[in-house]
Amino acid sequence: MIYLDKETGLEKFNSLLAGAESEFFKFECLPSYFDYGIDNWNRLSSEEIYSYIIKAQKAILAESDKFLAPIKKGGVSRRVRFFEFPMSKYILRQFSVYSVFVEIGVDIQLLEGFDGLEGIPKHLFRDFMIFDDSSIILPDNPNGNLAGWIFSDKPEDVQEFIAVKNILNSKSVPFQKFIKDYNLKIDVLVD
Repeated sequence: MIYLDKETGLEKFNSLLAGAESEFFKFECLPSYFDYGIDNWNRLSSEEIYSYIIKAQKAILAESDKFLAPIKKGGVSRRVRFFEFPMSKYILRQFSVYSVFVEIGVDIQLLEGFDGLEGIPKHLFRDFMIFDDSSIILPDNPNGNLAGWIFSDKPEDVQEFIAVKNILNSKSVPFQKFIKDYNLKIDVLVD
């Protein structure tokens, strides 16, 4: 595995995503991330969260082609989001982003709690992205603040995370099913 600084890692991520032929898989497991300069989303008011919902939805729609690269080639673009109750305001805000992803064709899955995840070694239960089962990028994001990236295309490194991906896929539920089961309405608010 090699360490990449923030800029180099982002370039690598964009290149791998654009070149993905069959699958892009992303796992997110932290309760919140340092986005828009905010380190504590739970301190924000509902009105402030709403403004970030609009901003995030617009950003995803503006970059939608990037996330659809594998889909356009007949593959899949999938995200699995881990959470526990009570959910952070960050994750609740993310639901509005997921509704945009679903609308453009990305497969969003949710994973509630640790039940059934005993087969995942603790050091592998972390954010990661897999491209066509041939390369991985691990965000180095202590406390949700991106410091850099870890990249590998060595089969032995990638294989460990493919095994984790398979467990996550088997235990997660579709975002739309979760929303329906909880009788929630999550809208795309921008055009």
